[in-house]
Amino acid sequence: MVASTRPRKSGGAAKERFRSKGGFIPAVTCLELRGDGSVNGSAPALQTGSFSQISDYVIPNYRERSKAGEVFINGLHIRRQEFTDGGGQGQVITNAADPSVFYDLTGPGHLAWLRVVYGTLAPIALLDEFDVAIMDELVGTAVESSRGRSDPNLWETLAEVDKTVNMLRKPLAAFDKFNKKHLARSIATSASNAWLQYRYGITPLIKDVQGIMKGLQKKVGKQRKTSRASENMFKTETQVDQYRTNFNFDIRIQKTDSLVVRGMSIDEMVIGEAFNIGFSAKNLLTLPWELVPYSFVVDWFANVGDFLGSMVPLLNVNQLGSCITRERVTTTVFTIENNFLSGGYIPGWTLTRPVYGSYICKDYRKDRGRLPSPKLSFRNDFGFDKPKRAADALALALQPLDRIFGGKKTSPPRERFFRAKIDRNGKFQD
Repeated sequence: MVASTRPRKSGGAAKERFRSKGGFIPAVTCLELRGDGSVNGSAPALQTGSFSQISDYVIPNYRERSKAGEVFINGLHIRRQEFTDGGGQGQVITNAADPSVFYDLTGPGHLAWLRVVYGTLAPIALLDEFDVAIMDELVGTAVESSRGRSDPNLWETLAEVDKTVNMLRKPLAAFDKFNKKHLARSIATSASNAWLQYRYGITPLIKDVQGIMKGLQKKVGKQRKTSRASENMFKTETQVDQYRTNFNFDIRIQKTDSLVVRGMSIDEMVIGEAFNIGFSAKNLLTLPWELVPYSFVVDWFANVGDFLGSMVPLLNVNQLGSCITRERVTTTVFTIENNFLSGGYIPGWTLTRPVYGSYICKDYRKDRGRLPSPKLSFRNDFGFDKPKRAADALALALQPLDRIFGGKKTSPPRERFFRAKIDRNGKFQD
């Protein structure tokens, strides 16, 4: 895939190129030696080494054409596989009656045993194609929703100016009411109110002020604006396989799989002072959803807000290019441990040096392709493992206690300090 704008006749077509490097080291043969130095047997170890492949595109006269204003977003595929000896050794079994009689598995004996048990080894994926597809949809929709928006959103600030003023008049109102009869509940709800006021009231207000200050310094007129979005997912899992004969050990398998999906769009548009300080048509048209009580909680579980934003038509916005990039690392570590002899082993022999060691398999992939079309999707990671998201959820769960024991009924949260501009990882967006 090659996308460009403002093509020039002298530019020429992009050419795909392919490169590879690396290779695998021939497998080492581990010898089992007797005490007198003779060979009792042999076994091949697992291979080690690395291999990488890269395919991309070469753009003729890239520098000159880029300076002239062309935008290039080229397809890219990178794959790198690494198989590494994590260190270890083979076993020594000694005759208890005569220590000069023994069997010593030399070389990377742990890699020979892993080959005996498994044959060949490779990284074990934990994320499936469904996970990848969902993340692509979320990122593609979020990028389309971000296009044509101003960074601050003063429409939202004006819509809730009464709540903002009230918050500034009584900055410690969250701590004002304590119910002596239910002191523990009162403390909990007051703390949750203060947390939500800080997270969704004070911090967004500071961000708005900073956004206005930055907006006043920005240029106006025809210019390019880049919209970005990202999603990430990480899974880990540990299992233990047992190898049981008369010669026994455990194999601990540690699996990790991480994926980062990034999307971007480059647009050309005419930007004025009102847009720079936070008054954009798209933010105005999506304001009704932002004012719905608990709409931000719904967005924790599905991309409703982004989907609605992506459906708003854009006027006088020319898209120069867009893409999505996936970066994935899958790592699996196989470790031999807890080696021992069972009662069925030949009597009179002892394990004087246990076999142990690890083998690391790693697969790295990076791909760049076309940005997916917007789609309404449920999230496959709700982010409750993030401390701030967990604190937000707990504080919201405590709100009914304030209405039950506080002696005063309140309306469902609609004001700013219940709806900050935060991403799914609990971080505020600039």
